[in-house]
Amino acid sequence: MKITQVSIRLKLEKSTHNLNCIRTETIAGGKEYFFEGKDPGIQGKVSVVKEGRTTKVGTSVHIAQEAFRESDSFATENPVIIGLKWDEQPLFLNAQYQHRDWWSRPKAGTCFSDIPERTQSLCVKTESACMAFVPMTGDLMKSYVQGGEDQELQVVMTAYTAGIAEISQCCLIITEADSIYQAMEEAWKEAGKEKDFPLVKNRTYPEIFEYLGWCSWDAFYTDISEEKVRQKVAEICEKEIPIRWILLDDGWLSVKNDCLYSMRPETSKFPNGFSRMCREIKEGSSIDWIGVWHAFAGYWGGIERDSELYDQMKAFLYETKNRKLLPHFDPDKGSRFWEKWYEFLSKEGIDFVKVDGQSALKNYYRNNEAVARAAQGAHRGFETAAVQYMRGNVINCMGMAAENMMNRTLTGLSRNSDDFVPDAEEGFKEHLLQNAYNALYHSQIYYCDWDMFWTRHKDAGKHALLRAISGGPVYVSDKIGETNAEELLPLCYQDGRILRMDRCALPTEDSVFHDPAEPVNIALTNTVNGTGAVAVFHLGEVRKEVTTRVSPEQIEGISGDRFLVYDGVKKEIFQMQMHEGFEVSVAPDEYTYYLFLPERNQVTPIGLMNKYMSSHAIMELREKENRTSVLLKEGGVFGFASDNPIKEIFVNGESGILKLTKQNENAPLTLYTIEVEAAGSPVEVTIYTC
Repeated sequence: MKITQVSIRLKLEKSTHNLNCIRTETIAGGKEYFFEGKDPGIQGKVSVVKEGRTTKVGTSVHIAQEAFRESDSFATENPVIIGLKWDEQPLFLNAQYQHRDWWSRPKAGTCFSDIPERTQSLCVKTESACMAFVPMTGDLMKSYVQGGEDQELQVVMTAYTAGIAEISQCCLIITEADSIYQAMEEAWKEAGKEKDFPLVKNRTYPEIFEYLGWCSWDAFYTDISEEKVRQKVAEICEKEIPIRWILLDDGWLSVKNDCLYSMRPETSKFPNGFSRMCREIKEGSSIDWIGVWHAFAGYWGGIERDSELYDQMKAFLYETKNRKLLPHFDPDKGSRFWEKWYEFLSKEGIDFVKVDGQSALKNYYRNNEAVARAAQGAHRGFETAAVQYMRGNVINCMGMAAENMMNRTLTGLSRNSDDFVPDAEEGFKEHLLQNAYNALYHSQIYYCDWDMFWTRHKDAGKHALLRAISGGPVYVSDKIGETNAEELLPLCYQDGRILRMDRCALPTEDSVFHDPAEPVNIALTNTVNGTGAVAVFHLGEVRKEVTTRVSPEQIEGISGDRFLVYDGVKKEIFQMQMHEGFEVSVAPDEYTYYLFLPERNQVTPIGLMNKYMSSHAIMELREKENRTSVLLKEGGVFGFASDNPIKEIFVNGESGILKLTKQNENAPLTLYTIEVEAAGSPVEVTIYTC
């Protein structure tokens, strides 16, 4: 697809303009379009430059400011609209749009006019390629894409403040590739170069979140206290659940008038502060790390003016025109506020923070400061402090607006969806929908957090599998007495380390380019230890069974010609070639998953079959003639397949101590399972075939 026509529309404080294209010039790799308004003081330019399979759209607009005269400037919201017309329309598109200031969700369509407002990532399928569209954030303005009249794609630019009279920035990056995954990867790679932010591979995944966790939010909401936290920890100990970190969510802070008035916890809830509680919890339980929640503005309403905190920190606060007090967006000033708070929390035994409400920043700074500039400075200030005192251990949350995503450079973990809402009737479907499609773009630059869940819930099994394949943290928010350990054990080892996969889970291309509003299954893929995984969930309002094709070729990152396929629900195996597939039928409210393991010569180990992602447990595999040695991270139900009879099995050098269970004996491959007892330590299983 090619751009055939370009236009500029301006909304100024006192007038609106459709600029006239006065000339077009050919430049290296593309064209420049020059515009002017009826007023010669209004000038614009759009460049469309293609290098390889990547196209960059840049714009500059200038509004002349005359001395001693009243001059015009950009309106507060959506002042610049770049119209792009194309030589053809897509076959299908999937737009990830901001349905709230801080979250995005998908919408499918078949033409550019179907793109909703505030779209910040766009996947397009054409006759010849897949395309990824990334609207860019500059130093002043951010960009969205949306559909326009007559099949036009519009790039909408806004700063959320008035008084700006000149901009010049890249506003859109478009990449073509053979798959949507390649297109997304290349588009965000170019965006990172343009904006100078790191991709996910250059960020650090915090060690804390390699382990199982618990969060207070859905357990207590804001009614949290030291007594309740201690009761929950006591339950964790009693049930021997290997939870290694806990997060104290909203409700612990000292708040007045919806504003933060002290850096100390609320004394009525935590009369002894945090220090003693944190020390005693860490010494008396499996929990090694304790974190706290706070909002990006300190609290939802900012900082309380009538407080000791204001008196101490006023030099490092920004006062908006409506008298809200915020940690300053000037990074030198803002960092001082965060440093003071994080230093205090660190001394109290706090190891990490969850920083919420980040994309409310444009609402705080609206009509005060350009959104992109405020975001850049505000994030730099808080991240500098978080690295110094929290060692970068941060969960970024409510921060999926582009101005937030593109301006965080030092932290690596970010929430990928709206909240898990336990009481929502169809909550799982929306949760799955957002996480699956948001991952297409969000995972290019962050490790993605798919939020907490309840282990006693009608959808607990689905939520557990979703977290198993997600590639991100696994944590729950059960009330006191309600944690079901059996739901968590397939997700972690005995020491609490989760079986985290190689990357963020992604929907198959068939799922990407299918309207999720129709009766459909969503298939998610991931990899671990050379094994591919596919989880299939029923989605849609129609209460009937839906069939989906599954194939190893759908999984990005695996290689091989032949695969052993393990059905994780039925506990069965079969064989398949790379380009083969099979039909999977999933009933309403049901789910299933499969592991695709490259076939070995003698024995194909599946791993610990009492875990969802069983092959994660395989630390080392050695093969020699008729001998296969598998080093497992710990004991459990070990499974493997072979087309040769088994002669002998050794566990840690000892023979004859295991009961071997055979399945599929009449099939080309036989499935074997054995119980391996070895608590919390690596186990070597050596298999001799005839």
